[in-house]
Amino acid sequence: MAKTEITNQSAVDFDLFKPVDPEIAGLYEQLVNKATSTIAWYANERRYMRVRTLWIRRTAVLALGASAGLVALQAGNFPISIPALHGVPPIPTNVLELVFAGLGSGVLVLDKLFGYSTGWVRYMLAELAVQRALDDFKVDWTIATMAQKQAGTPAGAPVAPPAPQPPSGVAVLQQLLKAFSAKVDSIVGDETQQWVIEFQSSMALLQKSAKDAQPASVYGSISLTVSRGTGVDPDIVVEIDGQKRAETTARTIVLSNVLAGIHGIKVTGKNAGNTVENSAAVTVTANSVVSVQVSLP
Repeated sequence: MAKTEITNQSAVDFDLFKPVDPEIAGLYEQLVNKATSTIAWYANERRYMRVRTLWIRRTAVLALGASAGLVALQAGNFPISIPALHGVPPIPTNVLELVFAGLGSGVLVLDKLFGYSTGWVRYMLAELAVQRALDDFKVDWTIATMAQKQAGTPAGAPVAPPAPQPPSGVAVLQQLLKAFSAKVDSIVGDETQQWVIEFQSSMALLQKSAKDAQPASVYGSISLTVSRGTGVDPDIVVEIDGQKRAETTARTIVLSNVLAGIHGIKVTGKNAGNTVENSAAVTVTANSVVSVQVSLP
């Protein structure tokens, strides 16, 4: 891509088309300077994004290529490893494959999260769009000013519009300025909207990655129903693997946060002052509730 030259020099020499209303001339210069400043900002940000994009892409290509090469070497019975250095044990081929694959994938995820590649393209398109709008505006301005000069109508002539009549020279220039300002604002607004969409998408990806990285739950729950025989006191004590978990008078109790696996449940109560108890084995599954019934005589 050809290098974009940024200049604040106006395409119109006002000395050739005098007299020009000073307010319109000042507004012209303000809008042109605003556009050139916008172009310069996008050009600077584009270069920033380009450097990081190229670094990320080259790193990804080299790392993933190295990983694929190690896979091919291992498949061809040509295993290699990094020899032991300073007491560090040698690193085998399969570990090197994972390291390079992780590096290549990691930098691509980094690019996705921070939007370097998409930002580079987005800034480049916005820069070109503003430059095109500026060029078109300067051409239209020159044509309109030359037409006024050839018609003998000074650009700064006062507006006295008996209706209906074609727009005066001042009105034409005002419309050009207004349309140009709106065009630049629209380009910047569209680019900003694209950035917002990409930012929200990156945040959603980050949240999903963080959620996926969380360890899966290894806990379940037990719904315990206790049948009390005649004369058994309402108060009972429930133990799991010898650890007291509850003391209740309810007939059914839910014991949560129980590690998945096989556990022993023991229920203890009183009958006429004597201790009565019963036990049961239960298999707890992660993220589920298992029901078990124990009777006290």
